[in-house]
Amino acid sequence: MLTVMIKFRVYVYLLIIALASNTIFAKSSVWVVEKNGHSIIIAGSVHLVHPSQLPLPPEYLKAFAFSKRVVFEIDLSEMNQGTSLAKMIQTFKLKGTTLDKTLRPEVWQELNVVMKQYRVPHSLLAYDAAFMSFSLPLIIWQNQGYREGIDKLLYDKAKQENKEIIGLETFDEQLKALAILQEIDPNLLMQETLREITNPQFSLDALIKDLYQGQQTVLNEQLAIYNTKEMEPFYQVLLVSRNKAWIPKIDQFAKDSVKTMVIVGAMHLAGNDSVLQLLKAQGYKIRYYE
Repeated sequence: MLTVMIKFRVYVYLLIIALASNTIFAKSSVWVVEKNGHSIIIAGSVHLVHPSQLPLPPEYLKAFAFSKRVVFEIDLSEMNQGTSLAKMIQTFKLKGTTLDKTLRPEVWQELNVVMKQYRVPHSLLAYDAAFMSFSLPLIIWQNQGYREGIDKLLYDKAKQENKEIIGLETFDEQLKALAILQEIDPNLLMQETLREITNPQFSLDALIKDLYQGQQTVLNEQLAIYNTKEMEPFYQVLLVSRNKAWIPKIDQFAKDSVKTMVIVGAMHLAGNDSVLQLLKAQGYKIRYYE
């Protein structure tokens, strides 16, 4: 899906029109949140960007240079461990069947057309619809020239500059959240994924443009997809529950003396249940970073 990592992305990917009192706009998606003399920088990320969309907006680079500690959803070094791949396979690989045999004929036919169009390897059919839902968009975008996203670019830069790196959660916690997709009807999940892929209004390019301008139009359109009974478990587990779990940690980072930049998927910063709105509810004042 659009902002699910993808990455682990998958997201990267909310209400079509947000009320002005519940949506926070900025010149780019980098904010300062402040309370009682304490502050922290929070920035939105996507897992893939096109080389033509680099360098990052100056607010990102300035905030990064200012910070001594950089906090990501997870410490990306966990992704390089062999055990992480094994856990992914164990979680999402089908047993005794393949994805094409688990989908309704008309859904498989539509998926097959897209896979042929974008030369997606049929080896992915060994995995379930949940895995395909966040892998398929990533493969297509990579074929279109998209490369490492904001989080990975700044993670590598933080490593090079020996900044302190911390994850808000572990790989296992993120994998458990992604696995909630398995509770959604696979046909519905694939239909929604294919609809996003074939709908130009939900392009990754449009999302990144919004992100760079501090807008949330595309994200709000995405949230509207998940504002349904069928998608509610996904929304609650992958977004709301994680956002709430991060707030005490972000609050603690803001209170200590280390200058900190928190980088999370853009979807976590949009909508009524976003990290920004949860911090605002705790008395934090929010302004764009400049």
